[in-house]
Amino acid sequence: MFIGNDVVDLRDPEARPGAIHPRFPERVCADDELCAIYRAADPMRLLWAHWAAKESAFKAMRQLDPFVRFLPRRFRVELFPGCDGGTRYGLVRHAWHRAAVEIADCTDHLHAVARLLGPVSVAGGGRDTGRRGALTDDADSENDSTYFWQLTTRVRRFSPAPYATRAPSAFGRFLLIRAVAERLGCAEHEVMIERGNERGAPPRALVRGQRTPIQLTLSHHGRLVAYGLAVPRLAVSGSDLEAVH
Repeated sequence: MFIGNDVVDLRDPEARPGAIHPRFPERVCADDELCAIYRAADPMRLLWAHWAAKESAFKAMRQLDPFVRFLPRRFRVELFPGCDGGTRYGLVRHAWHRAAVEIADCTDHLHAVARLLGPVSVAGGGRDTGRRGALTDDADSENDSTYFWQLTTRVRRFSPAPYATRAPSAFGRFLLIRAVAERLGCAEHEVMIERGNERGAPPRALVRGQRTPIQLTLSHHGRLVAYGLAVPRLAVSGSDLEAVH
């Protein structure tokens, strides 16, 4: 399971309408995406929703294909009508890759979480719906009998914490350490987070010095830090730590 996330702080000065370059929307979005954005009741919010969807999908896709480059117009976003409790659903396509995306549409921020899909089977046939549970990932189906994934995501306001210095990325790793330790039921000092070496490369979780299959994603913008972790759990056991090791 490959995941990515991106957060946009709508109260940050650079996210305000007058702060962006006039040609920024054209550099980021394809023509059909721009049409939907300009027709929207709040074009800026929808523009940033597209940006967050593209960023989160790029982070997920790059884990499978390290040659994927972030050229935003080539990441095609399809958001489906309506919201479910303030959450938008959609798909992001790039070349032969595709990702399901959920965007939490909140008053002061947007948070997109993408999950990479393999060949997609659509329940009931017809077009993709993008709704939760409607898309199945055939690439993961072989593993379903062995384990399933538990996905946790959070958005936190940045504040310096012990061991986190004052850098949002360091604070994000601090939050990931705490989240991994809490999920696995181990001590925080047993967990270490390796940062990704290149743009889009995800951080990695080490537990007791060993690499784990836990999937991590980290994002920060303005006042906010967001993260996600997907932990495999054995279908025949209740132990996350047993699944990880």
